[in-house]
Amino acid sequence: MAQRNPFRTGGSAFNLEGLEDRRLLSAASMTTAEFHRHSLSMEGVHLGRSNSQDVSIGNDFGHGHGGHHGFFHATITFDQAPALVQTGLTSLANTDGVTPPTGTDTLRLGNKDGVETYAFDSGETNSPLVVDKAGVAVTEPTQTDTTFDSVGIAAVTDEFNAIAAARNLTAPAAGDNVSVVTDSSGHSVYSIHLSAGSSGSGHHHHHGLDVSVDQNGNPTGNQVVPFSVFFNAIHTGLNDNTPVGATALSATSKIRVTTEDGYTVYSATFRGTGIRTTISVDSTGALHDTPFVDHITFADITSSAATSELQTLANADGFTGTIDGSTDVRAYNEGNGTIVYALKVDVTDSNSDTHSLRLAVDQDGNPTVPADREASFFSGKGHRFIGPPIPVGHGLGGLDDNGGGFGGFFGGHHGFF
Repeated sequence: MAQRNPFRTGGSAFNLEGLEDRRLLSAASMTTAEFHRHSLSMEGVHLGRSNSQDVSIGNDFGHGHGGHHGFFHATITFDQAPALVQTGLTSLANTDGVTPPTGTDTLRLGNKDGVETYAFDSGETNSPLVVDKAGVAVTEPTQTDTTFDSVGIAAVTDEFNAIAAARNLTAPAAGDNVSVVTDSSGHSVYSIHLSAGSSGSGHHHHHGLDVSVDQNGNPTGNQVVPFSVFFNAIHTGLNDNTPVGATALSATSKIRVTTEDGYTVYSATFRGTGIRTTISVDSTGALHDTPFVDHITFADITSSAATSELQTLANADGFTGTIDGSTDVRAYNEGNGTIVYALKVDVTDSNSDTHSLRLAVDQDGNPTVPADREASFFSGKGHRFIGPPIPVGHGLGGLDDNGGGFGGFFGGHHGFF
């Protein structure tokens, strides 16, 4: 029987105390130096079978400990990959003039910022070939620095000015630095540091505030901003879903901006007599869940593609028989339309030693790993990451400030992993 994670109370309503255990990532305000510090080179990554085939998913970005308390099987063979992935990697290899993968060549699995990735290292270049589950090439994001007066997008500069005015911060000057991070899909995030004004209020902002918006001017990353700075769609989405009996939002109401798994939601807490409900919407104003995890069994998985692929992967890695319907499964709803089903089964090897095999697929049956803000790739010298290098955000202590921080999003909920 499915067991709903106690952090999720259903729909778009959340108890904020329940959210305080979550670690979020932000692309907020990176200078060029900081970008290079957080960007981990792929040079030297070896994806062959001589290295570890497992990936440790941890609570802290860049560290393989905690969290799931174990290792997910993070490799598949080329012939186990979805057809679109095989086609994409073959095409990319031919374009790059390297030997394409075949048969039992090893692919590394990743899942970061809402993108499931498949990486192949031919050994002929410094960087592996990487595609998403649709077979589209995935590259590292680019980072550039510009000035406020050179941004050239009114929605971005207007939003920076609106946030500065609403938070009593100094308006951006023409020459103020703006960091721009653009991913392989062309989506860009603009970040700026707003200095404290002479009338700045609150001890959290005496050094100013780092803010980020996307190319459409929507706040992104992880921050808390006043209701007044948002565009009409977000205004309408939150106002139209005000709970009966709750106090309506005002211009100064605090809105929590949360970007996870490549998706941004905007959350407001409504209060009234006997009411404390948090509503979350996306940039279009549509109701939207933030990520959550369900504890279910193998028999509860409604996707036949997912159960079939989990069975196939388990058998290919030494598991004999059929996965029992009562086997524990974690269903990770990323909040972006993807659900990842993860389980562990025991495998006995030729030496009669038993070890746990941890596997994961999405609802379409694509082999993957749970998204835990990172995709770790092991070489003989340590960890490597494939995907946009996004630093850990400052975290949010609550809707009344920008201080504090969440703990691990998945920490504490995966004891069996």
